[in-house]
Amino acid sequence: MNLWKFISLKGGFLLSIVLILGGCFVKEAPRALVQEIPYHILLITPEVRFADMGFVKQYENKVNLELYALGKALYKIEIEKSQICVQDSCYNKSLFIQKLFGDDVQDTILEEILIGKDIFNGKNKYMKNGITIQEFKDYGNVVLYIRDENKISFSDKKRKIRIVLESKM
Repeated sequence: MNLWKFISLKGGFLLSIVLILGGCFVKEAPRALVQEIPYHILLITPEVRFADMGFVKQYENKVNLELYALGKALYKIEIEKSQICVQDSCYNKSLFIQKLFGDDVQDTILEEILIGKDIFNGKNKYMKNGITIQEFKDYGNVVLYIRDENKISFSDKKRKIRIVLESKM
């Protein structure tokens, strides 16, 4: 076999492997900014406790949560179609969401909460005094998701998760 032919076959194979494996964690350039909302943010999970100011930035192809403490950027979480990046480390979106919220949720739940959309396809949704509420009681757990024009609140008792976004506008 010709040496150049061997190198091009071997190099092409290696390049294909690198593109296939590495392509999973390539950040997509943000498309047009749809909205940017400043919030007072409360974020409590078993691993994280945060309460200060931040921004939710919704792009056409992703959602960013930027957290600030004492006016300085602290964390940036980017939620894309197939991955979630925290600072400069990216993770498979489905696995990240399963670890945080459990196996029985859609991998879009976090961005739906951050931009104030229905979760679980609007299941158990009702309105009360101009407030949108989704409530789930299951096996001793209570998940409560409440939204109005100035506040988004999500809590999951079993997983000890609380997310509150309160607009100061």
